[in-house]
Amino acid sequence: MKPVSLFETVFAVAGSSGGTLKLAANAEPNAIDDAATTNASLLAWFNNSTFTTSPLKLAVRGNLETARNSLITTQLRVRHAQHLWYICNERTSHLSSKTERPGVADQTLQRAALALQMQRPDEAERLAAAVFKANRGNVAAAALLGRALMLQNRFDEAITPLQKAVRRGDDPAAATLLATAFAATGRRDDALVLLRQAIARRPAFPPAFLEYGGQLASDGKIDEAIAVLEQGLALTPGIIELQLRLASLHIGRNARAEARAMLQQAAAAAPSRHDVLAELARVMVLDGDYAAAVDVFRRALALRPDDAATRANLGICLLELGERADGEASLREAARGRPEMTGRAIMSLAANSHGRFFLRPSAAARFLIS
Repeated sequence: MKPVSLFETVFAVAGSSGGTLKLAANAEPNAIDDAATTNASLLAWFNNSTFTTSPLKLAVRGNLETARNSLITTQLRVRHAQHLWYICNERTSHLSSKTERPGVADQTLQRAALALQMQRPDEAERLAAAVFKANRGNVAAAALLGRALMLQNRFDEAITPLQKAVRRGDDPAAATLLATAFAATGRRDDALVLLRQAIARRPAFPPAFLEYGGQLASDGKIDEAIAVLEQGLALTPGIIELQLRLASLHIGRNARAEARAMLQQAAAAAPSRHDVLAELARVMVLDGDYAAAVDVFRRALALRPDDAATRANLGICLLELGERADGEASLREAARGRPEMTGRAIMSLAANSHGRFFLRPSAAARFLIS
């Protein structure tokens, strides 16, 4: 494995990409730049900082195994939330767009589905629970209630209605969500059984492959996870979520060429997907292609100007290209009004060969707000 500099470690953690996080944590202790990590003033501030992410501290201090585990946990939390919204929206959108005149229960469930799409799971829970209480045999109400509960991290409560939905109907989304709830409550074997059944259904249900691949990856079975995701893509070509997750696993194995090709294909098919563009740009950074990454980061920011992490990553790339004024301006903008970004911005400036080094955190903070 090639040496990984402190800059690359900072960037990987700042990028919030599961694959790049794991790649950074896989660095050997002696591969981290000695000059940056042994500076007493920097380490004194670094050890006392309340802003810098814990996995980054662990990686720079040399506790790489602990850092790797922490980073994987972070990855799973982020991906888990994304998967839940994806699965829920995959099966609820049709409920909120029916054109026929529905009954009272159907109207209520349509409102619940719309609440889920509007990211209001508490409202969806209230509506779906009312229908489910009146008719315990209503499969759609049971499934919607389970989804709403899961999106509030109430996995134990979600199991009962989801089990009813799975037993009484043939909803692959409910089965997939039930598997997710099982895994979240420690019933991993039950989860894997359900997911194997779910990916065998036809027509194929992409979120089942996504969840199964994620479960396998969390168990360290990366080859099996990749095979499952590739099978899902073969059956349902062009599903961006599957491409994005597969690219993330390729990055984790340092197979950047495969990841970059897949993300470029996804970006061409879905140019308005901010997450795809941000992940593609991060792969470009790992390849050292900073000029291309700057262009893609800017496209991502045009879609979501308030994304502080992407703006900070843009600043890092600009610094690498020697565009110091623009790079510093981008980092300032990323940190403005966001205390959680302050440590990231300061470390990015200190680790970059074209950046700045601060002996006191207060001086760095003044610089960022100037």
